[in-house]
Amino acid sequence: MPIQTAFTMVMFYSMVLFLPAAALALWRWPRAWVLLLALYLGWLVSLMDLRSDDPQGTVLLLVTLGLFIGFARPAGAWRWALALGVWVPMVGAVAGASGVTAPAAGDVLFSALALVPAFVGVYLGAFVRRASARFETAETH
Repeated sequence: MPIQTAFTMVMFYSMVLFLPAAALALWRWPRAWVLLLALYLGWLVSLMDLRSDDPQGTVLLLVTLGLFIGFARPAGAWRWALALGVWVPMVGAVAGASGVTAPAAGDVLFSALALVPAFVGVYLGAFVRRASARFETAETH
C-alpha cells in the first residue's frame, strides 16, 4: 500500500474516531463544544491544505471559521485560535516526516504562519461579539 494511501486512511479514520470521543466529552463537559469544534475544523482545514499548493483557501477558511468561533465564545480567544490553527503545521510536519510530502524544514516553518489567520479570525469574531453587545446595550437605553 502506498504511503499516501495509508496516510489518508489513518487521517480519515482518526477523524471518524474523534466523533464518538467528542460526543462522550460533550456529554461530560458540554462547555467544551467550542474547543472540540475548533480542533476538528482545524484538522479538516489542515488536510485540505495538504492537498493544495495555494494558501489562499486555507487562509480564508481559517479566518472565516475563526470569526464564527470567536463570536461564539470571545473569552479565551487565544485558546480557540491555537486549537484551530495549530493543525496546519502539525499535519504538514507529520506528512513530511512520513514521506507523504517532500520533507522541508522551511515548509513546516512557513506553515506555522497559519496561526496568524486563525488568530485574526478568532479575535475579529470576539471583537464583533463585544461590539454588538455594546450596541445592544446602547440601543436599549
